[in-house]
Amino acid sequence: MNEIDIVSEGYRRLFGKKDIDTKALPQSGSDRKYFRIFDGNRTVIGAYNANPEENEAFIGFTKHFISKGLPVPEIYGYSQEENIYYLRDLGDLNLFTWLQQKNISGAGFDNEAEDIYKKVLDKLISFQTNGMKGLNLDLCYPHRSFDRQSMMWDMNYFKYMFLKLLAVPFNERRLEHDFEKLADFLLETGQDYFLYRDFQSANVMLISGQPWFIDYQGGRK
Repeated sequence: MNEIDIVSEGYRRLFGKKDIDTKALPQSGSDRKYFRIFDGNRTVIGAYNANPEENEAFIGFTKHFISKGLPVPEIYGYSQEENIYYLRDLGDLNLFTWLQQKNISGAGFDNEAEDIYKKVLDKLISFQTNGMKGLNLDLCYPHRSFDRQSMMWDMNYFKYMFLKLLAVPFNERRLEHDFEKLADFLLETGQDYFLYRDFQSANVMLISGQPWFIDYQGGRK
């Protein structure tokens, strides 16, 4: 059985619905696969992810963030054995596509865009501070905190997946020295906050001018 059938059958079993229609959504940069389920007057997002640790992080973080009043999608159901979960459909409009539409229309980065960015950054601070309070760090995957190894992974990802792929000339010895100095500097600061990690415009959904947030399962202290 393929993923769309697994997600559809899991939905029918969890919610007792038979007459549904399921459509695959475009895949992004991860291995997770998302589907839109049409169930009468409502739509639900079904997610399939073969990585159970990521699933547990997303489910646990979501429940915690909802308890803190943060705008994240409600979880409707979770089938741990089949690596699928169902959540509120936040639509297709994210901050990235919204800005593209404004640029096409000629509006550019105007007062409306500035107002939305302020809302987004206010919520980011809430994730970092209030979202950290009482968070179960055992859910964090693959590390509980953004430690030196995590920093070096990210910086080497930049080196191998950007500089080398584009054949950008650089001195590797000096670059590695800069990586070490940057890691030392970052580790001097306090680590009492939630690091969202994948905080980008494509992961900020917009509903009636208000931001909602997804893809925080890689977060950590």
